[in-house]
Formats: sequence, C-alpha cells, structure tokens
Amino acid sequence: MTEDFYVQVRYPRGKRWVAVAVAGDRRLAASLAAGAYQNLADGRGRTPNGVRIISARELEVEGGPGALDRAARDIADEASPA
Repeated sequence: MTEDFYVQVRYPRGKRWVAVAVAGDRRLAASLAAGAYQNLADGRGRTPNGVRIISARELEVEGGPGALDRAARDIADEASPA
C-alpha cells in the first residue's frame, strides 16, 4: 500500500498551510516542493515563506478528519484559472 505525500506552502501572515500538490512518492513530492517554494506566488504576488511535505496520515492527525478534503480543495483551487 502506498501513501500520498502532500506539498504545502505557507504565505507571509498566512494562518494555515495550503496544499499545492500531492504525489505518491516522497522524492517526487520533494521535487514539487522545491518548485512550489521558488515559483508559486499567491493572488497578491507574495511568494511562500515556508514549504513542507506531509504524509496523508500525518495530515489527518494534525488537521482532523476533513484535512484531506481541504487539501484536495486547495489543490483544485490552485489548478483553476483565476
């Protein structure tokens, strides 16, 4: 059984981590994290001041039963054209 790894960023003055990608392999997640940290500006033009990789299991422990749904919504929102 594989586990998903979520890439999350935090923006200056952000209140929470925002999921921007998910991968089934930690190495791929690390590659995605590097790109997200360097190139992912929010709607105000701010770039992240933090990035992390967190497993699905850890995300649920930290964020509760709705954490994976919130992460999926974050990723979908990021993929939607503004």
